[in-house]
Amino acid sequence: GHAYLVMEYLEGETLEDIRKAFGGRIPLDLAVDLITQVLDALECAHAEGIVHRNLRPELVLVQHGQVKIADFGFARVVSSAEDLTAMGLVLGTPQFLAPEQARGHRELVDAQSDLFAVGAILVLLLSGQHVHPSDSPDGFLYSATLSSARSLRMAVGEDLVPDEVVDVVDKA
Repeated sequence: GHAYLVMEYLEGETLEDIRKAFGGRIPLDLAVDLITQVLDALECAHAEGIVHRNLRPELVLVQHGQVKIADFGFARVVSSAEDLTAMGLVLGTPQFLAPEQARGHRELVDAQSDLFAVGAILVLLLSGQHVHPSDSPDGFLYSATLSSARSLRMAVGEDLVPDEVVDVVDKA
């Protein structure tokens, strides 16, 4: 008579492990393949009204070339009338927070907030730098609330990434 969860056991490397193994920057073709899989998984979650709210490279596992998104502990069901997070409470990892999330506007956090995080992850994977440069969590949070994310082009330099990729990441 006890309730329990049966979950898939995941092992493998995280995107952060892979990035570090490549010396801080992942090759473009690999990054695009992995992020495309992340977007496919998010499309399924978002179709069910689920927003992850804490995407970061350490929570994206790669197992035999297949991506798995882990830890939906901060996730929110958008259609739910009940939200257990307090107004103004900031949940997530500051380096990857969308502005509305960094400002604590939970009612504005939606699928686009997850897409911002994916763009921030891609900036890190391709450039080795965060979308908002800082040395502290507070600095990342401050930058996310007050300044626009810098272009991928600024992070990687000229001609290292095709314009089409820069456009997609910058839109995210």
